[in-house]
Amino acid sequence: MSNRLLGYGAQGFALEMNPWQTEESINTALLCRGAIVAGWANVESSLIEVAIRASRYPAYQGHRDSFPTKLKTRVTYLREIIELPGPLRPHAKLGRAVLDRYQATEDLRNMMAHARMQVLPGWGATFHFFQAASGSQIRYRTRRFTEIELQFLGNKAARFSRAVRRLVATINARTLLPPLSVAEEPLET
Repeated sequence: MSNRLLGYGAQGFALEMNPWQTEESINTALLCRGAIVAGWANVESSLIEVAIRASRYPAYQGHRDSFPTKLKTRVTYLREIIELPGPLRPHAKLGRAVLDRYQATEDLRNMMAHARMQVLPGWGATFHFFQAASGSQIRYRTRRFTEIELQFLGNKAARFSRAVRRLVATINARTLLPPLSVAEEPLET
């Protein structure tokens, strides 16, 4: 894939252009935010794949009446089945560590995916995030990251994503989890 941005230039992708901020700082913030969101998406889809495939394995089929559809219940499901006798048990210690780290960084993922980002000179990026609280209450949160912190978090998310993909590849190579039974359907564009 080319480094060129289809004639838009980097400014075409900046959602909020601050005339006092350098294009380089805006691009860095966007790249790091994208790495965090993409890393999380890769981990999430990897965990979902293992959960779906494991739910079809005979040792795990009787564990639930139906496959969990919400992410939190899928994580709970994975925590439960990695402790049961079956092909995932040899990976239980590493699986617990992955699930712990995944849950510990969920708040960061939600902020990066849903918050409004503001980039200011010498200040880094500030994320403004509105969340539903209990009842009809809305909670407003704001969090600032320096450019160095964003780069560290983006790199950490990318490394975690690669580690989880390697774990899934190991599980696929060493276990007999059944393949998905439905062929892939192309995404509509």
